[in-house]
Amino acid sequence: MLIDRTDNSPLIELNTTALTFYMDGDSYMENVSGFYERIIHEIRTNLNPNKSEVFKVTINLGFYNTSSMYFINLILVEIGRMFTLELTFNVNQDDYDDFEENISYLVASKKIKYKINKLP
Repeated sequence: MLIDRTDNSPLIELNTTALTFYMDGDSYMENVSGFYERIIHEIRTNLNPNKSEVFKVTINLGFYNTSSMYFINLILVEIGRMFTLELTFNVNQDDYDDFEENISYLVASKKIKYKINKLP
């Protein structure tokens, strides 16, 4: 699945064969649920769960709204319940401190292991 980036929505590359999910860009569109629900649907219908396999998720996130974070969380939960999740966030240096404070919303309650790379 490929969704092109717009001014207020991220590029999405979901490869159900290679078990990779890549997201890059801002996320503050008007219809957040419509944007992310089709990704969740793709994950639920086109992946065969196998906890012994690693699913790599890379998120290069710019500006995002609360609704986007909610749906990104749902994506991580869906992938994490089916596979071993390898999660990497790439965050601009200017946004790093704010993101680090808010990361618990995405990962703490699910015990998801992750790394954060600080970009220049």
